Amino acid sequence: PLRIESQVQLMVFDREGRLWIAGPMGVAYRDGDEFVPVQGVSASSALSLYVDRAGDVLIGTRFSGLIRHHEGSFSRLTSIHGLSNDTVTALYQDEHGSLWIGTSEGGLNLLKDGKVTQFQERDGLYDNKVFTIVEDGVGNLWMGSARGIWRVAKRDLEAFARGERAHFRSVSYDQGDRLRSFSLSNPGFFQPSC
Repeated sequence: PLRIESQVQLMVFDREGRLWIAGPMGVAYRDGDEFVPVQGVSASSALSLYVDRAGDVLIGTRFSGLIRHHEGSFSRLTSIHGLSNDTVTALYQDEHGSLWIGTSEGGLNLLKDGKVTQFQERDGLYDNKVFTIVEDGVGNLWMGSARGIWRVAKRDLEAFARGERAHFRSVSYDQGDRLRSFSLSNPGFFQPSC
């Protein structure tokens, strides 16, 4: 069992109602009255926790890519598998099951039907650092970093992923748009748990 003696930075409940936590102690889940550490996730390396539509727990890590917990076993998605960067800072799954993965230096990634597509500044992304991802009700993905917040039409990203367009457009917002600060500062790289 794991003793929780330091701050908890991320929390999420899985489909079975188990509490998962992450922080300086690593990642652990509650089993009965004890917290069980997740092997293979070093201390302070979890940057995001997310439960996908299938009920899998996803762990975005610093330097170790994306870890998926599925029915008691763990798998990993890294740059070897096509991820643009192995530091995963943000996770979001849309209604169609597409997984959007933000990274600290590699921009945005889309995992759809087992294929990874990368979206970077050279393609039209406003910043290669993506600290958070949310979707609005009209088909845009909103992202944020220390440079500010921006939105991209999801249909444009999907067309890029299918090879139907070579570029897409990000619309950025800053203090001129009545924001008090243009920075979505996330110094610890932690995405709020969903």
